Amino acid sequence: MPSLRFREMEPDDIDAVVRLITDVDDDDGEGAAADFAAHGVDGHVVAIGGGGAPVGVSGFRHVPATERTSSLSWTYLAREQRGQGHGRALIEHVIGRLRQLGCRKVFVKTSDYVDPDEGPLYRAAIGAYESLGFTRELTALDFHDAGENLMIHGLCLDPTAGGPAADPMADPMADEWPAIEFVGLHEIDDTDGAYTFEWSAPRTFPFAGKRAGFDRADLALGLGNVKRAGGRKVFLTFPSNLPAIAEPLRSAGFERIGRLEDYYERGLHELHFAHDLSGVP
Repeated sequence: MPSLRFREMEPDDIDAVVRLITDVDDDDGEGAAADFAAHGVDGHVVAIGGGGAPVGVSGFRHVPATERTSSLSWTYLAREQRGQGHGRALIEHVIGRLRQLGCRKVFVKTSDYVDPDEGPLYRAAIGAYESLGFTRELTALDFHDAGENLMIHGLCLDPTAGGPAADPMADPMADEWPAIEFVGLHEIDDTDGAYTFEWSAPRTFPFAGKRAGFDRADLALGLGNVKRAGGRKVFLTFPSNLPAIAEPLRSAGFERIGRLEDYYERGLHELHFAHDLSGVP
């Protein structure tokens, strides 16, 4: 099969890349255009065919507030390039670049969306990720829409990075935990009716480890607001070193749906929770 040439993406490639993505999914095309406009093209690679134009794209973004964690983004191939191993080669090229940069772990989000005409759109991509060592760490049911789930795969690139995270309960300052405050809510991008609460931990209080800074009443208020806004599910994430969050979330009807291993740093995971609003008045 003819090989493709890979090079760093340039701003002049944006229009061609967005058209390529839009050919697969209109919403993803809009999302990619907004992402490139807001954050630029650093970390992205294009595959160049015989005509000299981009026929594929992949790349990564570093995840803020983590210790060398990245996420893959916008991995797409032109229709005529599929089924020839180009997608796997493109992803492998990006992973090689992440290894060079010292990335510790990389995650990628996919969907099980089934197109009425083309079938499961991301089946081949998921197969390529798994052939390169990615393993599924989380499935969020009905995330994008009712019946369309989110899957997150992870790949550890540096298993020796750092030591295990210290046990927070063995820390002499373990009784000083952030008092979490909810500061807003919004519909999650690329979803229909899935919301999340924005939160911050602006300060610490002695003995706050025995409470989360929020209670069932706070959560019920937020859930009601989402329901009135037309939302159908709420998804929340928290670091695993905030043990006091579990009880108010459980009492408000949230279900823990899984975690991303070593997301923030080795031993510090990202916990995921979901609440179906069908039973909220």
